Amino acid sequence: MEVQPIFDVNCVFCHGPEFSNAALLLNTYDHIMAGTSDNGPVVIPGNSTGSLIVQKLQGFASVGSPLMPPDGPVLSLEEIQTIIQWIDEGAMNTE
Repeated sequence: MEVQPIFDVNCVFCHGPEFSNAALLLNTYDHIMAGTSDNGPVVIPGNSTGSLIVQKLQGFASVGSPLMPPDGPVLSLEEIQTIIQWIDEGAMNTE
């Protein structure tokens, strides 16, 4: 299951090497898993509910802006479900 294309299209504009919001890079698997967000890890393998990235994508995060992306269209339910499934299945590297 590939999630990087979802991040590339929807997130890397703000969370990429040219402009990194919240010290979080989403342009590679290693960056996603590094948990360099100001709020700690954003992906907890096997636990999508506890993963901050899912909370942000669903609009119920308790830190910072509750919904991502803040200035663009929200991800589709299918895209969010793909990310949830990827995390729940262990957030393995598919690159």
